[in-house]
Amino acid sequence: MFNLTDLQILNVAGNQLSGEIPGELPRSLRYFDLSSNLFSGDIPRDLSDASQLLLINLSYNQFSGEIPASLGRLQQLQYLWLAYNNLQGTLPSAIANCSSLVHLSALGL
Repeated sequence: MFNLTDLQILNVAGNQLSGEIPGELPRSLRYFDLSSNLFSGDIPRDLSDASQLLLINLSYNQFSGEIPASLGRLQQLQYLWLAYNNLQGTLPSAIANCSSLVHLSALGL
């Protein structure tokens, strides 16, 4: 699926999908919504390679580990929703580098 090099919107919210998400996403991706599923594992550090991302919604899953500081490289990111997972630690200070960010949700950390 991730050989779709022109894919801009990936929305699979609310489907009870499970497993880990691959680290390599299309660089053209702008909207990435995996919310309300059963995804687990770490949030991939190379998610930030999809530098056109405007929205990341990983809320209401079972992700664990820490929030990757590499997300701070997403200069165009406007919405980052990570609430209600099994994430640990604190919000990385690098998130402050997301100069376009208008909504951050990390409830349940």
